Amino acid sequence: MTPERQKWWDSLPAEEKRVRRSIKWQQEIIAYNKAVMNDEFTCDYGYLKKQNREAKHAIKALHKQIAQRPVDNNGIVKCPACREVLCDTDFLEIKTPYCTDCGQNLRWN
Repeated sequence: MTPERQKWWDSLPAEEKRVRRSIKWQQEIIAYNKAVMNDEFTCDYGYLKKQNREAKHAIKALHKQIAQRPVDNNGIVKCPACREVLCDTDFLEIKTPYCTDCGQNLRWN
């Protein structure tokens, strides 16, 4: 890991580090299952495909736990994941920690 990347990693909150490690673990499961499906003649393809599908769903849910900044588009503030309108800049006191539509964790600062 480069020094810049290590500095970035050390600056992350503990919860975000946990989520990112979980995402990496799920990606490794998918890669391993794909390798087994390509090399093994006696594997249960249905089970491995199901396991990969579940891992992809888990990754999608875990990505929503990583806080992202809302997108400001000419005074209209939108969710970065689903593009749902969160508020108008005139009403910024209505800052929710999550998108009410998709559940994306939001970072307002």
